[in-house]
Amino acid sequence: MKYISKHLKYPPRQKLFQGSVFVTVVVETQGKLRNPCIYRRSRGDELSLLEKEMLGLIESMPPWVPGQQDGEKVYMRVYLPIRLEPQ
Repeated sequence: MKYISKHLKYPPRQKLFQGSVFVTVVVETQGKLRNPCIYRRSRGDELSLLEKEMLGLIESMPPWVPGQQDGEKVYMRVYLPIRLEPQ
């Protein structure tokens, strides 16, 4: 969350957005993030500028610590409800 709050750039028309953006991403066994997507869109089928910015930000994140099960690294899906305040 620190990475997101430090690097998120609000699109000009969405600086007053308040609410949550719901992102899901797969963490691979090496810690690389893949397939980020918005799982609860604010405008139906179309992504908002802020949602597009959030996906780009997730794709730029450094590797995470992978999940483990029975001592083995495993793929895991992570759900991130990201609360945003007006800028």
